Amino acid sequence: MAESYLERIFAALIKAEGLPEPIREFKLCDDRRWRGDFVWLKPRRVLVEIEGGIWLGAKGRHTNGKGFLEDCHKYNEAALRGFLVIRVCKEHINDGSALEWLKRALND
Repeated sequence: MAESYLERIFAALIKAEGLPEPIREFKLCDDRRWRGDFVWLKPRRVLVEIEGGIWLGAKGRHTNGKGFLEDCHKYNEAALRGFLVIRVCKEHINDGSALEWLKRALND
């Protein structure tokens, strides 16, 4: 899948902050097509998912019924596989929350 604008911005912030480089588009399990946007396996398993289009209502991938249900399956499976799942949107990237949550996740 093509990298989104928000993913490019977040990747640049991670690099500028000097944080460990993530694995991009990490395959979460063999029997599904689920990929993690940003994944770290050490010092702990962290998955950061960028949620785009949240203000599009039923037209947005993450806010329509089918997309929301699929996201629930994906995030719950990731959690059951030992990942700390952090979901962020544009507002979290812009106000610095996303980067702060990531730093806490990697350093706790």
